[in-house]
Amino acid sequence: MKIFQSILLLTFIGGLTKISHAQEKKFVLSAPLQYSATNNDNNFVQSKNAHDFLINPQLIYRINKHWAFGPIMRIGISKRTQGTSNDSQYDASNINATYKEKYTTMKYGLNLQRYLYDNDKVQLFTEINGLFGNFKHKTVEQPDGTILNFNSQNYNSFETGLHIGGRYQFTKALGIEARINQLISYSEKSYKEQDDKNSQINVISNVFNNASIGISYSF
Repeated sequence: MKIFQSILLLTFIGGLTKISHAQEKKFVLSAPLQYSATNNDNNFVQSKNAHDFLINPQLIYRINKHWAFGPIMRIGISKRTQGTSNDSQYDASNINATYKEKYTTMKYGLNLQRYLYDNDKVQLFTEINGLFGNFKHKTVEQPDGTILNFNSQNYNSFETGLHIGGRYQFTKALGIEARINQLISYSEKSYKEQDDKNSQINVISNVFNNASIGISYSF
């Protein structure tokens, strides 16, 4: 009888093991955060500081050990304070004028990941994504006496880029991700109210400003 019970117990444990392998976690939900602050001076802009905040919520489905894909969002807010001088192309009347600008981004797209290394605890991957959406620019504060006349501008926007990243699993479910974004990138903007389009290609620029970090959840 004990032998029979032992066989049943071993069979049950074996069945649970097979089920656990069959139910391997296939989805990864994450929201990498990106923040940068810059200060610049040049001949036209006397002082300029920018604060950029970006979050990329994404849901990835692991097709197999090497490939994964899924939807991604990009939500961004940028605020800039600029000061013009009397030799500025924007302002010829106010020597120390300052104005503030706000940029907002909302994009949707798909993300494709290629895993270079995965031992369950540590994962390294490259990814490429493509996103469509809106880019809005608005002058939110302008001093009296200036001739600045920037209206709100809305753009249709497309971007694609190559990124590299890694994930460390604290547990089977909870982990942390870090990325270097935009190793190679292409972006295109078209002004909605005019036939105006511009594009840009970047290769390994502003590596630290393009770094992001976030928590991931596997299920």
